[in-house]
Amino acid sequence: MPDRVKLIMVVDDNELFCKKMIKFFKDLYSDKVNVETYTDPIKGLAVLSQAIDLLIVDLEMPRIDGKKFLSYALQKGIDRRRIIITSFQSAEVLHQKFQLSDCLAVIDKNEPEQQKVFVMITDSIVSKE
Repeated sequence: MPDRVKLIMVVDDNELFCKKMIKFFKDLYSDKVNVETYTDPIKGLAVLSQAIDLLIVDLEMPRIDGKKFLSYALQKGIDRRRIIITSFQSAEVLHQKFQLSDCLAVIDKNEPEQQKVFVMITDSIVSKE
């Protein structure tokens, strides 16, 4: 039986970053993932569903920041172990803003070591049944 295609949702107001994420996931996982991106967090909120396997949310967005988006996602029943918050802020700053139990991970978009962790997390999620 073929593996189920994983649904990954990226909410980030930076269109270039969204395109980078689509390429990243397609290059690594090919047809094992379906990637949806939203540069408008309000539109992203409107389509949130529990069918999402991984939700990647930027911390700094207009209208709704990532922390508030996280709160709404949790209210809609998205498992916190399926949510990653990303930012250009350092991991230290991110860990001050979020408790370990708030979401799966907080990732600094610029830090190479953080990117390795990001790949390990996504590998785990994509390979799970």
